[in-house]
Amino acid sequence: MKIALAQLNSTVGNLENNKNKILQYVFKAQENSADIVLFPKNAVFGGNIESLSVIKNFHDDVAKVLEGIKQKSSIPVLVTAFDKNKKNVPFLIENNKINNVSNIVFEIKNKKFYCILADDIKDVSFICEDKNILLTDNLIILAGGYYYKNKPEQIRTFIKKVAEEKSVNVFYINMAGAQDGYVYEGGSFSVLKNGNFNKIAKLFEEDFLITDTEVDINVEQKTNNEEEIYNCLILGLKDYCAKNGFKKVALGVSGGIDSALVATIAVDALGSDNVLGVLMPSKYTSKESMDYSIKLCKNLKIKYETVPIDNIYNSYINECPQVFKDTKKDLTEENIQARIRGNVLMTFSNKFGYFILCTCNKSEDAVGYSTLYGDMTGGYSVIGDLLKKDVYALSNYRNTISNVIPVEIIKRPPTAELRENQKDSDSLPEYDILDDVLEKILEKNMTYSEIVNSGIEEKTLDKVYKLLFSSEYKRRQSPISTKVTKTSFIKDIKFPMTNKYICKKN
Repeated sequence: MKIALAQLNSTVGNLENNKNKILQYVFKAQENSADIVLFPKNAVFGGNIESLSVIKNFHDDVAKVLEGIKQKSSIPVLVTAFDKNKKNVPFLIENNKINNVSNIVFEIKNKKFYCILADDIKDVSFICEDKNILLTDNLIILAGGYYYKNKPEQIRTFIKKVAEEKSVNVFYINMAGAQDGYVYEGGSFSVLKNGNFNKIAKLFEEDFLITDTEVDINVEQKTNNEEEIYNCLILGLKDYCAKNGFKKVALGVSGGIDSALVATIAVDALGSDNVLGVLMPSKYTSKESMDYSIKLCKNLKIKYETVPIDNIYNSYINECPQVFKDTKKDLTEENIQARIRGNVLMTFSNKFGYFILCTCNKSEDAVGYSTLYGDMTGGYSVIGDLLKKDVYALSNYRNTISNVIPVEIIKRPPTAELRENQKDSDSLPEYDILDDVLEKILEKNMTYSEIVNSGIEEKTLDKVYKLLFSSEYKRRQSPISTKVTKTSFIKDIKFPMTNKYICKKN
């Protein structure tokens, strides 16, 4: 039996375009003599529709899409849409009829099928307790979950086990595309009841598979976490810009690792002609930083502009002599510089239509080492779900493809250059320690005592906890970021902004 898996990149709310794309793959499946064509969960909607679900017109227009598919399809089509209770459920379009097949076993050419909707492994494991699965030889999983690190390998491993234990052929179909920082990774596949992978679709792009249950082959599975994460970041930015009408982007290029990686991802996502680097030196900016910034821009073949900020900074200070009288220079003067740079970037946005990219990383956001209306300025935070160590790892990975990020940038100590001889480690634990602590708090969910027993000093842990909890108000105002972990601040981790809780020993 031939089953087609159409791994789509749809757009939320663009129902007519989504319908036409579905029909395009329906016709392709017909041409390939498929017996049925499967589409991912939310292929009609385009993704996570949030409060569009309460708009009655939206429900009516979704129903029209199903009617349009029914009129033009000559083979069975499986998609999801709203039922009479406004739930998203699977529908089988066949023989000029649209049938709700939620929680029932249905037949195609005398072969029994059962369909479930799932966003993650936990959904599959829960639904696989359904006894209906034992009544069928073929399980269809219509997926609509977001990417996180290691997910494709985990999904394949788990569903292979399901196929073998339940003695069913499994067809897993997922979307490929991005929406508001969430990335659907694709990676659709079919696995036979003996555990052999018949077909595996590409990651992070549209794909189309024809799988034949009578052909027993085992496709090689390849995994590379850094490649996956990097391609996730590319797709997250590319689709956000394309689906929201942003053609050109700009960012501050400082000579540091964060802006270097963001600029590189932007070029890979949008092309060199659509990326502008803005160099904004102050009296604290070293010659090395300028040299490295220019070298990066030339390596990436992007246009760059230089806007010195000293005169602007001095005008701030000179206009506030009474306010600053009898005070010492402190974080105030440092943050003024960051906010000037944010204003300069927004000027480029307003005047020339550039979409501004934020270059903050997850380590900085976690502990508030970022300036509101300064380096947090922008419409999209490309690396906001990457710890500092991941920024380095991905920069090194990208240089294995082509050596665009100057090695001097990768090797230099991190610094914001907002005062003489400043280093990030003046204010924070060393990043290798900070990232270790953050992983243990956010990803491993370790207790205070467990973290201390792992070798972290109490004063360091106390500091990180205090900064983490007290910086939530900043994170709520930061741009959305591409989600690459299970603990992103965009979706998964939110602390109360008003919060007096203190972690301590058990």
